[in-house]
Amino acid sequence: MRIRPPDSLKLDQDELLDALRERLAERMPGWSDRERSPTDPSWMLVEEAAWLVERLSQQLDDYPLAVLQQFVHMLGGRLLPARPAMGFLVVQPREAGLLKGAHARPGLWRFLSSQTEERDIIEFAVVEPDPPVQPARVDALLRTAGGELWTALAEQGDEPLAALQGRLGDPERSTAFDDERIEFRLNASNPESVRQQLEQAIEVVIGQGIGWLRLQAEVEDDRTACLTAAIDVSHAFAQDGTSGVADGGSLSAAWGQLEGSSWTPPVRVSTHRALPAALRGQRPLPGKSPDTIAIGDVPAGLSLDDVLEVAATPVPAEVVHAIWRTVSQAETSLLAFTPRVRRVLGKAESELGWLGEVVRGGAWPQLDRPGGRLVVHVALDAPGAVPLRVALTGAKEPVVDALGVLASGGLTAEPLPVRRVWSLPLPAPSGEGLESVHTVEIDVGSALSGVVLVLRPDVRGVFVNPILTINAPFVRDGRRLKVSRAVPETVRLLEQDLVTPASRARLAEEPLSASARALLAAMPLSRLDVVGATPILDFEGVEVDGSEGTMRLNAPDQEGAVRRLDPGARVRVAWYRRTDGAAGELEPGALGHVEQPPRLRPSLLAATNPLATWFGGDRETDEACRERIFGPATGLPVMPGDWERVLRQALRGRAREWVVRVWGHAERALIDSATWPLDLAMGDMHSRALANRISHAGPETLLVVIGITDGTLDPEELSWATLVIERTVERLRQRLPVIREVVVTRFWPLTLVTEHPPDLPGSPWFDLDGCVGELRDAAGRRAPVPRGRLLLNAGVVAVAQPLGEGDA
Repeated sequence: MRIRPPDSLKLDQDELLDALRERLAERMPGWSDRERSPTDPSWMLVEEAAWLVERLSQQLDDYPLAVLQQFVHMLGGRLLPARPAMGFLVVQPREAGLLKGAHARPGLWRFLSSQTEERDIIEFAVVEPDPPVQPARVDALLRTAGGELWTALAEQGDEPLAALQGRLGDPERSTAFDDERIEFRLNASNPESVRQQLEQAIEVVIGQGIGWLRLQAEVEDDRTACLTAAIDVSHAFAQDGTSGVADGGSLSAAWGQLEGSSWTPPVRVSTHRALPAALRGQRPLPGKSPDTIAIGDVPAGLSLDDVLEVAATPVPAEVVHAIWRTVSQAETSLLAFTPRVRRVLGKAESELGWLGEVVRGGAWPQLDRPGGRLVVHVALDAPGAVPLRVALTGAKEPVVDALGVLASGGLTAEPLPVRRVWSLPLPAPSGEGLESVHTVEIDVGSALSGVVLVLRPDVRGVFVNPILTINAPFVRDGRRLKVSRAVPETVRLLEQDLVTPASRARLAEEPLSASARALLAAMPLSRLDVVGATPILDFEGVEVDGSEGTMRLNAPDQEGAVRRLDPGARVRVAWYRRTDGAAGELEPGALGHVEQPPRLRPSLLAATNPLATWFGGDRETDEACRERIFGPATGLPVMPGDWERVLRQALRGRAREWVVRVWGHAERALIDSATWPLDLAMGDMHSRALANRISHAGPETLLVVIGITDGTLDPEELSWATLVIERTVERLRQRLPVIREVVVTRFWPLTLVTEHPPDLPGSPWFDLDGCVGELRDAAGRRAPVPRGRLLLNAGVVAVAQPLGEGDA
């Protein structure tokens, strides 16, 4: 850090000479009237003496400040360096390929923001090595819920690179299956005769009251007859003589069933405002006659489409077989034929051809799972032999299943390999809280025209070609230095706010995921080429002041290592990195310019940041550093309550609503305690390892329990909090050697089910003394309340009455 210098004690040469002249004039008035010659030997000696006094006083003036600064450095008193902002970009490439060497060499791909009146150009660089890019786009974003299909892609408007971004919007019923038809093709030497047999079968089926099934027979060519089947609800009402509903009243439809199947079209009354509230959304009632349905009290002036809604779901595979079974049994001569079956989605086939392949390939059950799924189709415009990279936002732990759409038509028989790459918490688009960004790579090859992603419904956004970036651009220096002494030599660099190992370590204290921290640790920071020796990478063995923009050769780095350079050694400062600190926190879409050499491949056409960049921070001020180091101490933590206060301060505002509970050795050893789950056979490996570790922990070990009362803590946040707590205890251990180890674990919120609700002294409640009943957690685990137990990693946050015998 920089210390405010004391008042100057330097003596000025001119002032000394002026004072001498005044004293001579007082004592020798005649001498003062003489003209002074610059060649006068006596006066020359006086001037030399004044100059020597000035130089010596200046050295004496500088020496105390230098000693004080060096003493503060020995105490670790340095300004905290600027912290780079991080984020991710989506890029649109001209061809598939890898951004090879982008993270380790300057002058390849540069990503820049526009210059404004308030902000200069901000540059971001690539963090990860060789990220892949594919010419691709988000072609469709659908949602399955309750067996139905909904379109859910939000309107992107004129947003840059909208085709690379798919955000979840308000779902609307999909029309993909409205005109689905099933074609049964029969090979025959006399197709006209077969057509007549099909016509006879159709008449029989109509007579069976299956009005919702519309059948049509025709001759396709001289060797083939074709039967086309479609689900047509209006056809069922027309069979009953109802041509429209303009006059109002009751509607009735022929609603028979197929042979060997109880399936009928899933329909419900629409939510049209003109319909009675009691009818809206309800299933039609059985009609007066067998195999019919009825809808009563329909207002006049409504069409059938206004009254009924058909569920957006494909015809089940077993119903396709039942249709042919019904037709062939209606005309037994057709039993000798084995038709070729093809399912066609009609108008949706041209827009969502991959969906037809999903239905025809029998993959629809993978999309229609309990709880619903988000279905994303990513079209590959010019596939190459590199993985497809996709970023998902909103999900805590995304589960991705991927199916390949073959360029020749059809789907891959097996799911595509999917692997996780990195994750990063960034500000949510709504501006409230953080949103986790998880990136996965899918091996696609060059034989696919697209990929269908099946995701859990908590995903809110999908982005193609995400690249992890950081506000740490390269600085080309190029100067050649000659080491003249074996003692430390200071070199001033071209920029301040350098990205050094210290600033990287400061960034790693933020809530980054383990994958992002690993990529940061592997990202090169600088290169100094030494003639005739190995280069110096990441300032290893070189003392660097990133805030001041200086480095000292032949001086130890922050780890104490020294790279000895003999006098005469030549060093070329090749490049290093800098940052803009807090100015690097940019709003979504601020990065939009790409600079690259003209022949560099793959060539990028455009780039943008769909979410805001974050984590940026300016370097510490002199005043803040002095207050941090020399300010009044708050006292060392002794009791568990003291530790909770210190840890909450270290976790900052993120832990404002968290449960932070610290247990010392006295609480664990002197009180009958337990960990959740009480029956370790019901727990996972982590809970069993925790119980074993606590049983062997001594008085020098702290147990810290963190979490939330309305769920479980996000794994990324738990990882970050664990790192912050461990580093806080490590710093305090230097002054308080009694505590040497800390165990951090997750808090489990429990519900106490009892007929005798106790008075809770506060939530959460850890002491179970005097409680009766049953404990339950969100994972469904249950256990009777033990007597006289102090729960360490769980607490009661709610009390419920037990259900009665007739309650569900």
